[in-house]
Amino acid sequence: MMMATRLDPFFARITMDTQDVESNVTYTWAGQRGYDNEDYILIGPERVAVRNARTPSFFLQTNSIEDANMMERLLEMRPAILDHISNEITIAIMHSIVDNFRLFASKVPVKNYYTFIGNN
Repeated sequence: MMMATRLDPFFARITMDTQDVESNVTYTWAGQRGYDNEDYILIGPERVAVRNARTPSFFLQTNSIEDANMMERLLEMRPAILDHISNEITIAIMHSIVDNFRLFASKVPVKNYYTFIGNN
């Protein structure tokens, strides 16, 4: 984060409480028969919609108390910044989950889904 009166940016570690964040993931899918004559599910590109129930609370760790005070005032004046950061974190997590599901669906034949779930 930079201000016009400073040449060097503010640096801080931020810890956020992103409780009560909901997301909706939609994706296209199709079945395909593999080379081994087994049926697999192919997951297409996903879209993630995020809804925050509240503005996340946060804690800043900086090297300077002056920097921390300035950043806290800015974040409290503009809660949309916190909402944006929280949304981006949620979207990144949901993309990771869908990528893992996509990998699973392309490697495990459909007929083994219930067997795989029952063994784990």
